[in-house]
Amino acid sequence: MFIVFEGIDGAGSNTQTDLLVKNLSKRGHNVTSTEEPTSQSIGRYIRLILQHKEKVSAKALQLLFTADRADHVENLINPEIQKNNFIVSARYFYSTIAFGSLKFNPEWLYQINSTFPKPDLCFYLDLPAEEAIKRISARGNDIELFEKKETLEKVRQNYLSITDKYDIIKLDATKSPEEISNEVLNFVLKHYDTNS
Repeated sequence: MFIVFEGIDGAGSNTQTDLLVKNLSKRGHNVTSTEEPTSQSIGRYIRLILQHKEKVSAKALQLLFTADRADHVENLINPEIQKNNFIVSARYFYSTIAFGSLKFNPEWLYQINSTFPKPDLCFYLDLPAEEAIKRISARGNDIELFEKKETLEKVRQNYLSITDKYDIIKLDATKSPEEISNEVLNFVLKHYDTNS
């Protein structure tokens, strides 16, 4: 089963990925954890751009995200799906739609991502931008490319506009990580029981 967590920066997609992997592993399932951008060569280059250490055009950045995803799907996601294992990803092509729509026509973004497999479940962690900025600041890291309040609020609205289109499950990310994790686990186990 392929499961994705989405949300603006600071919403907790990595935290919820880790918690779900832990919960499923405890129940004896084979689970792989992953994220986008990946840790492979294209993903590492994207991270340098996000950290302001490299510079490319906005269009090139969206194409790099898609190239990283193509590699990710071919070398990790599809093989795990074929083995009937769980694979849980912090971010996927919905991020390209939500963030990329700040500058580009969503139809173009849909088109360049149209061949990728759809996840069995996608959770959107909804968090106001103001709260996201507080969390990001508390980490003590440098501010990345999209980590400004006005930008994150626009990205949040973009996410909210696609939740119905893609049957994305919206969760309140202001709740505690444990509360969210319990909600997620209930959804996942119910879906698994129904489809296994």
